[in-house]
Amino acid sequence: MNLFNSLPKLLFRTVETPRRSSWLLSLTTICFLCGGLGALQVRAVQQTQQQTRFDHTQKTLQNENALRAVASLRQQLQAEESERRQMAFQLGHLKAEIRQNYVPKQAVQELNDEMRRIKRVAALTEVQGAGVVITLSDNPQIPELVHDFDLQQTVHELLSVKAEAIAIKGAGSDAIRITTYTPIRCVGPAILVNFQPMVAPYEIMALGNPTKLKNALQMPDGINDRARKVGLGVQIKTSQNLKLPAAKDEL
Repeated sequence: MNLFNSLPKLLFRTVETPRRSSWLLSLTTICFLCGGLGALQVRAVQQTQQQTRFDHTQKTLQNENALRAVASLRQQLQAEESERRQMAFQLGHLKAEIRQNYVPKQAVQELNDEMRRIKRVAALTEVQGAGVVITLSDNPQIPELVHDFDLQQTVHELLSVKAEAIAIKGAGSDAIRITTYTPIRCVGPAILVNFQPMVAPYEIMALGNPTKLKNALQMPDGINDRARKVGLGVQIKTSQNLKLPAAKDEL
């Protein structure tokens, strides 16, 4: 009776013991897995935080480098702007000087031409070119001499038709350039041209248009007619290469 009563309890204990061991093993496994997963999660969080801190540090460094680069670029731009302003100021100053002192090329050419013309008219330079030569000679048969007014009238006739330059040369003497203040005076058989004595025959050389000058001298009652009427020898010829000296100031 006792054996039969105690048999179910023994069987229950035999069955209950394996079930409890399996549950504990499962629980242990679950705890181990949970612990492992937790550790992995913690490590993942730590790695994420480390990566975040690294990324933040890198971005901070990049931002600082970018700020330094911007600051350097700003300084460079400011220096270039300052240099540009200085160059612009210098350029403006040079332009002002050029405007103040600049003389157009055409004006310079005109001034040079006028200077040459004045020197030519004032007989300050030797001149050369085309023109005419008038030779006045005495008539020994009458006798009739060339006088100072004959030379003066010839010179005036040439000036009236815009002769560019005039010179007078006597026999055996050098040519003398005629200017507005050159005196021509008779002294006995000689004529003083700028106080230099000359004797016939006299050559009056004039630069200018040869045809125009010759026609003016041969016009009716011109120097050619008047000289021949009083018995003087007159010869007029053109030339393409006359050379007249500069005037000598002997006053």
